[in-house]
Amino acid sequence: MIEYVYAFGTSLLLAFLTAWLGVAIVSKRPKWFNENRMNLAISLAAGFLVSLAFTEFLPHAVERNPINAGLYILTGITIIFIVEVYGTPYLSRIDKWAFRNDHPGFHDHYQEASNCGHDHSHENSNGHKHVHSSYVQTKHHHHQNHTHKSSELAPLQHTHVISPAAACSAVACLIVCTFFDGLEIAAAFRLGGETGWLTVVGLFFHVLPDGLIVASLGLSSRLSVSTTRFLTILVASSLVLGVIVAAITGSFVPREVVIGLSTGILIYVSFLHLIPVVAKTKRGVPTFLVSLILYSILISILHGHH
Repeated sequence: MIEYVYAFGTSLLLAFLTAWLGVAIVSKRPKWFNENRMNLAISLAAGFLVSLAFTEFLPHAVERNPINAGLYILTGITIIFIVEVYGTPYLSRIDKWAFRNDHPGFHDHYQEASNCGHDHSHENSNGHKHVHSSYVQTKHHHHQNHTHKSSELAPLQHTHVISPAAACSAVACLIVCTFFDGLEIAAAFRLGGETGWLTVVGLFFHVLPDGLIVASLGLSSRLSVSTTRFLTILVASSLVLGVIVAAITGSFVPREVVIGLSTGILIYVSFLHLIPVVAKTKRGVPTFLVSLILYSILISILHGHH
């Protein structure tokens, strides 16, 4: 039970940092945190989490149940895939409530928000075309690709309004992904304190950009700071919810099943959402490799003390 206390406490801390820093940085220092810096943070997280998947989660999953470990891992991958594809369109309806409060006359076309990967384009008065990618291929579909020829380091907060439907879809994606991150934290602490704290370090650099993205989407859609903060807290709270669900189900779900499912989820998130960002980010690959090596050295030192 003590592992869930640690997991709950750390998830609360991560949720607070995600909500508070997200709004604070984007609203007060929008030029400081741009897309490239956000993606560098994701690259750093990718190195930690990929190493974690193959040096901690996968070996424990196979050791505890070598016969069914592969089935549990595949089930974990399938679960998060199904939830992302079929669950996020329904969750995006929750987020629309906040947008309608700030835009009472807004006529929204829900079909625009039904897919987390849709692009939204428009032309301004000068004939220049702006392309908005709705965050994201999920959290993991993590970056708002606003196409400009001029600046790779353009701030995430833009002066013009992005599609509220696209922003709704992005927030819904993040809710799902941070929920599964909460499951990961709980499963990691069940493996041991060292694995749990290392997972928290990796997820810190993975979850924090979500708060920045939500804040950027809200403010660039001309939402009030209070509504933007509400959306950020909504995403951060799903992290804590994931830990609570894991604690409730952990009493009657065998540990090897939880670890196997979590391994599949972690592999899915790392390779489908994080690695593509690393490959497309300037200095992303070196950042990824450095974090990969540092984690390997750290885990070797920790294991050497057992």
